[in-house]
Amino acid sequence: MGLFSRLGKSGTAAATPASAEQQLQQQQRQRELAREAARKIDEIEAAMAADIFPSASASTAATPAVAPAPAAVASTAPADDELPHAAATPESAALADEITILYAHGQFDVAAELLASRLAECEQPELWWLLFDLYQLLERRDAFDTLSLAYAQRFETSPPDWHARAPASTPAARLTLATQQFDSHTAQADLLSTLQASPPELRLTGAEALVDALRATLVTGERDSTAIPWLLLLELLQRLNREAEFEQIALDYCATFEVSPPSFRAQPDAIGTGQPASRAAALANVDAFELPAAMHAPLASLQTRIIAYAAQHPRLIFDGSRLRQLDYICAQQLLACLSSLPVSYIEFRNVNHLVASLLRLQGYATLAQIVPRPY
Repeated sequence: MGLFSRLGKSGTAAATPASAEQQLQQQQRQRELAREAARKIDEIEAAMAADIFPSASASTAATPAVAPAPAAVASTAPADDELPHAAATPESAALADEITILYAHGQFDVAAELLASRLAECEQPELWWLLFDLYQLLERRDAFDTLSLAYAQRFETSPPDWHARAPASTPAARLTLATQQFDSHTAQADLLSTLQASPPELRLTGAEALVDALRATLVTGERDSTAIPWLLLLELLQRLNREAEFEQIALDYCATFEVSPPSFRAQPDAIGTGQPASRAAALANVDAFELPAAMHAPLASLQTRIIAYAAQHPRLIFDGSRLRQLDYICAQQLLACLSSLPVSYIEFRNVNHLVASLLRLQGYATLAQIVPRPY
């Protein structure tokens, strides 16, 4: 009970019988508001489903529309037990769905208060993660810290870190690496010099293809060859955070040239990311479509960009590390868009748990791999 008294107004005395009754009445009002919101949402969903999928019958339009997934994509979809609150009891799963619907319709405060009032019943940490994300979205640092203490005591593990909202800035520099442009040792040496002088935040397009091309040219023990492609390959593996492969190539390099190879550089935490800089750089260097901080209907210009990107990337990976808000109708429109794309694989990577839960509700698990932010 100490946790939830702290989540209220500061300086509030311990609850008296009268105040306890008021709290129960407030919780009941919150539940009634949530049920009323859910009822209205059902009506909105039916109308939106009819607009988005006009060929659907009236009987199926009353539920959120889920477009059929291409067979090649569906085969890569994760099982439900890989998604948020899949292991929850029916009661807590229903609560998570209720919170998710409120979130998807912009009712952030109502969702946070309702979930905080029910958290004592929640045995699954996934429900706590939803509240952590709501407090992040609402910029409630004090409530987040109080919840962190209770989480650590309840689950005997470290709580999630608070991630300050990143200030607006210019996009990170990006370098495109076309394999055919680096087939000479001179071009490889120039690229190696550029990478060695660049910060880890430099984003690389085509790095994985260049790694494969370089690896195919190397012959262990061939001492007449130049060391440039070896060193360039090691630099790329460093930036992609592929430590195991780095170490193997380093051993082959040592055996070939009989010199000490470069060492894999463990880097300190990247400012504002909450994850090691090398991992942050690796995520940035994987070809991915970066989703904006907020996604609201209509999808419009964003849909055009996604279609153009998918035409060049049969493995469509979305970087959701910046995405904080995703509304219900926009999620439906995105699902309809993705179901028509000729891609072999779709993944939503590093999304917060509110977004992951909304994607699950919409039926994205039949279409895409959903990888929530690790807590």
